[in-house]
Amino acid sequence: LGAGPAGLPEGVRFRLIDPGTWLFIGATVTVTCLLAGWYPARTLSSFLPVITLRGQGSQQLNSKGYLRRGLIVFQFDVSLIFIIGTIMMGRQIRYMINTDLGFKKDAIVTIRLPGGPGNQRAVLATEISRLTGVRQVSISSNSPGARGHNGTVLENRGATYVRIDAGYDYIDTSFMSLYGLTLIAGRNFFPADTVRWGSSPADGYRAFIINETAAKALGFSRPADAVGHRVSSALGGIIGPVLGVVKDFHSTSLRDKIEPFFFTYQNGAGGLLSVKLAGADLSSGTIKGILGRMQVLFAKTYPKEQFNSRFFDESIARLYERERQTSQMMNLAMAIAIFISCIGLFGLAVFSANQRTKEIGIRKVLGASVPQIASLLSREFAVLVALSTLIAAPLASWGMHQWLQDFAYRATMPWWIYLVAGVAAMLIALLTVSFQSIRAAMANPVESLRTE
Repeated sequence: LGAGPAGLPEGVRFRLIDPGTWLFIGATVTVTCLLAGWYPARTLSSFLPVITLRGQGSQQLNSKGYLRRGLIVFQFDVSLIFIIGTIMMGRQIRYMINTDLGFKKDAIVTIRLPGGPGNQRAVLATEISRLTGVRQVSISSNSPGARGHNGTVLENRGATYVRIDAGYDYIDTSFMSLYGLTLIAGRNFFPADTVRWGSSPADGYRAFIINETAAKALGFSRPADAVGHRVSSALGGIIGPVLGVVKDFHSTSLRDKIEPFFFTYQNGAGGLLSVKLAGADLSSGTIKGILGRMQVLFAKTYPKEQFNSRFFDESIARLYERERQTSQMMNLAMAIAIFISCIGLFGLAVFSANQRTKEIGIRKVLGASVPQIASLLSREFAVLVALSTLIAAPLASWGMHQWLQDFAYRATMPWWIYLVAGVAAMLIALLTVSFQSIRAAMANPVESLRTE
């Protein structure tokens, strides 16, 4: 395991130059080859020479087909588990990206600002707001769906004392409208709501906007009941009124439940500049031009700093990068599993057709058509795939249920996923064996009977 950003583990590293890696690969190939050759060799060596020379060895081999069929069922079990898992992971990823997060994320560009005097940030924000194609700007400590927010406590010192843990951000008066957060009670911040400090913490003043979850946790039965009520935080121990209650939004990813959260007003505080563009339908050339002009203004304000901008919807998508990578790995594993299953199924189809050569010839002589014979040869494989579906469906359901437990908000697992997976496996199986089945059905019955 390597160390990633902020000391987080990167995960397992695969190094081709490591001798241990090649030793493991070599041992795996050797053991696989030995096991693959052991069973056929053991089976063939058990035949009596007299029986084999009479041509009856194939019949003896055919009577011991349970292992072959069991391997086919196992291979398709694995394939079906991967198919169901891939469909379910795709649903969960689409659900996380497309679900209503409680705020708007389109046509917003975020720019990280370096430390320094707050007036520099305000000047840059004002100049960018005057650009053509820019609708609104805001300075805050973070965006609504950031990876990490500040944390502190909120206290309701009313008739019943309540103390809760809560996340928070510093915002300005434009933040709420820029991100489309919905106030369900009270009002937004005004410039006069800035922090005032007195000679003691009791003289300090700070206004708050809290979310619905925080209002309930503080003991208010209705959001409107919290408006005007004075609460205190650990931000200097100062006390101030709740100006408004905002509708719950996802301040983190959908892996976590919505927790108590609040905003407090401090003009120019924070290192994030959010820029709302004039529309989401702007051409790529227009957006590129706007970003170029932003970069010029940024360089004038911070000549020694690097301009770093990102579209907000891309930042939200990055929250689920791990799930995307897992889904890609599942797609690759599914393709490999299906390919291996098809190879095994094709081999079994060839073997079955060869064992039933005389039967096929007799049926054709008696008037059986090509579709009837092809259906006869494919019926066994359809039964094996159906059996695989019955076994794989509950296993995949249990596995995906365990995976979804990592998400506080998750997509449903409808019944049609298992039907789609089963139908897909059936079509794959029939396409795999259809060539050999049709070929055997179209063979000349004279040649088929002559082989005996």
